[in-house]
Amino acid sequence: DGFTRCAPVDVTLVRDGTHEPLEIRLERGGTILGRVQRPDGTPAAGATVRQRITMESLRSLGAEENGIPRAATAGSDGNFRFGELGAGLVQLVASLDGFATSTIVEAQVKPGEETCDVVLTLRVGGRITGEVYAKDGTPAAGAQVIAQLTADPLAQRFATSDREGLFAFEHMAPGTYQVLHIPGMGGASSDPEDATAMFGDMKMASATVEDGAEVHVVLGAPPKDPVEISGRVLAGEAGVPSVVLSFIPDAIDTISGLKLATTDAGGRYSLRLDGPGRYTVSIQKPGASGQQQSITLSLDVPSGASFGHDFHLPLGSIAGRVTDGEGRPAAHVRVSLFESGPVRNGTLMGEHYSEIETGEDGRYELVWLKPREYAVAVGGVALGGLLGGTSTSGRQVREGVVVQAERRTDGVDFQLRKPGRITGVVRQADGTPAPEAAIFARDAQGRPLERLSMIATDSSGRFTYEGLEPGDYTVMARKDTLTTGESARLRVEEGRTAEVELALHGGTILLVSLVGEDGQALDCTVSVLDEAGRQVNGTLALTEIMAAFSNGTLNSKEQRVGPLTPGKYRVTVVADDGRKTTKPVTLSGQAERKLNIRL
Repeated sequence: DGFTRCAPVDVTLVRDGTHEPLEIRLERGGTILGRVQRPDGTPAAGATVRQRITMESLRSLGAEENGIPRAATAGSDGNFRFGELGAGLVQLVASLDGFATSTIVEAQVKPGEETCDVVLTLRVGGRITGEVYAKDGTPAAGAQVIAQLTADPLAQRFATSDREGLFAFEHMAPGTYQVLHIPGMGGASSDPEDATAMFGDMKMASATVEDGAEVHVVLGAPPKDPVEISGRVLAGEAGVPSVVLSFIPDAIDTISGLKLATTDAGGRYSLRLDGPGRYTVSIQKPGASGQQQSITLSLDVPSGASFGHDFHLPLGSIAGRVTDGEGRPAAHVRVSLFESGPVRNGTLMGEHYSEIETGEDGRYELVWLKPREYAVAVGGVALGGLLGGTSTSGRQVREGVVVQAERRTDGVDFQLRKPGRITGVVRQADGTPAPEAAIFARDAQGRPLERLSMIATDSSGRFTYEGLEPGDYTVMARKDTLTTGESARLRVEEGRTAEVELALHGGTILLVSLVGEDGQALDCTVSVLDEAGRQVNGTLALTEIMAAFSNGTLNSKEQRVGPLTPGKYRVTVVADDGRKTTKPVTLSGQAERKLNIRL
């Protein structure tokens, strides 16, 4: 009593050698004294006050009863006392039946001291109503529906439809939600094929909630102009089983139009699309623990009751072996693949993305690759640091790995080194901490260590970037339309920690498109280089991907880049017929800049 729960302690077990003593330090907890009030300012008796759950805090939830953090309860006068809190900036949120949660309030906690006069105000909230339909077009009774706040993947609510397929979410906090129904969710089957089939029937819509307002969504309504599409996924002449196909409609409400299918043992698939038009199709070979190998293609679906199309996967591949510092096979090490160079419009990070692990013999193989150059990265923290953790190996990136048509590029081997780390703080322009800012790192050659950033700042604006190979790095942060730009070079040494401070400022979203002589938009690839020659497009944060799916900004005719700092950039676009043009562009800090290039 009187002490706060200690921070998680990472322990490395080695086969040989002497283990250092495990030291766990307890610190005196701080206390927050405050008041919870209703929207009209009256006391909110019985309201619950909790620390906001973030991805960073998930690592330590296992220490709490039932995985739920401790809470404080407001008395009859609305006052609460929340003790034994860890030092630092904490985010508090209050809840009470009949109201939406309060806005998030930050408070500074000091060991052994009281922080007073913290006020949490509940909101009226909005209402999401909806109707859900089964595959045959009839109302789906007893369907479980999830509403997930786009800006916070951990903020979820659940509802069940009635006999007429109607459902409602009451007292929802303002924001944009993904509303979805997954038939069969909650079943006991652990078969991956059952799981992918279940997600293939998933129905989704997007809803924007305002305080005191109501919004209605429809899940799975029979489309007006449906197209039944079917075919096979082939590698050479052989069908590819158990792969997931995602059909993403172009430049509309991506969430509601997203359709999924899974191939059978012969590589066959079939599903019903809501209508004709351009689709971005992702074909994914799923693996354990978030692993995947995927290729993204474009498909124009014509009008008509049915359409047949076979997908022929490219047969190029990359293979190699990863060893530790002593030359022994390194098992279960992260291996990532992404494209070197330009990024195709309509894709998030290019046509190819893979995240796998080495086998027990340290070997790996990356498949379904078109002839071109790729970057292969190994080592680093599991899942890119999504759930924190440490790594026993530093991240290495090798660019310019060439794959020829239907050929295997072998011998792309790596020997791991012990890592260091970078810690830092990101601040707003006024000097206050910037929570939930995405962190990106580049090595000395300017190569991004991750195309998909899973690392973000905590409520105090702090972050830790683990699993860095000794060497020089730059880091940057961005959040919404704000960016810090690249930091000065930081030297990382084995087992040591480098420190950095970053400040967010207004950035510019650059929108790049290409048109032909007739003014029609053309398919193309895009490369945007800064003054140092570093490519600045093709990197995304997890929150940015969720936003792209919710607001329909994933467009095959336009690429969204940034936010970028003020400065000079060179934009190169290449049409599918090989025609190429390069344009300079100067950004001065405006919120958005459209660059429509004509061939």
